[in-house]
Amino acid sequence: MLAVGGQKGKNLPMGGILFQKSAKLIVFSLTAALLLYASGCGDDRTVTVSQPEGLENAMPRIYDTSPESTGQLLRDTSATVRNNSETNMGVHFVMDSRTTIGDTTIVSKGEGDMVFPDRVRMTTQNYTDAQSIPVEVIVISGKAYTRSATTNGMWKSSGTGVSAPDPRSIISLFDFARSSRNFGEESLSGNRKTYHMQLDVDATLAADEAKKQNSDPALMQALEATRNASVTVDLWIGTSDLLIYQERVVISNPATALKSEQTFIFSGWGKSVEIVKPCESC
Repeated sequence: MLAVGGQKGKNLPMGGILFQKSAKLIVFSLTAALLLYASGCGDDRTVTVSQPEGLENAMPRIYDTSPESTGQLLRDTSATVRNNSETNMGVHFVMDSRTTIGDTTIVSKGEGDMVFPDRVRMTTQNYTDAQSIPVEVIVISGKAYTRSATTNGMWKSSGTGVSAPDPRSIISLFDFARSSRNFGEESLSGNRKTYHMQLDVDATLAADEAKKQNSDPALMQALEATRNASVTVDLWIGTSDLLIYQERVVISNPATALKSEQTFIFSGWGKSVEIVKPCESC
């Protein structure tokens, strides 16, 4: 998904949402997402979160478009998201993704909730194939589970073929930024007032850091293909709370004929969310 003041080597950037049936499309989706979550072991822990205290009462600072103020906005946004993520904060998201490699275009949409630092529950569908079906996905500490009509409504432990946005990517969103700019204030739907910022991502650094934490051959190949990509991330940051309400990731790599645009809309920061490990034999 890049952070001022982050701990490089421990953070993972952007995650996308694409469910594919073939290994070839898996690589495409991993490339489009740029970097995915590290693998880990699931557990049975139940997470219930509520509104972080003081979030709505913070006194907002005014930022302008100067380089100095832009740098301060990035540092403050990073600190705000990191601090609140320690409270197991939940957030709702909607994703829209379009990836083109050569003559192949992959269109995917998803919606769900995430809980910091490492839990996601969502429904996703690939609209490239008219026969595609919705797939429910739960990810806990990097371990994915899926359920759909093809599994007779039963949860299955999944390996390659499923990817989901990683909450940690938001925490570490600025770790690989080479440059940034502030376009000033913009209003989103519902008259949400935000600062619109854009980051240029060092794809080589991001890919190399992610390769240190993964060993899957398909993922390693996808990460290698992203090293020379051009990556920009647009962020819409709330002026009153410095939380991220919209994110657009644009990736272009002429060497692989890759073009990708993914948009995430976030809402309900601090909402109460419960995500548990599904029963695979139920």
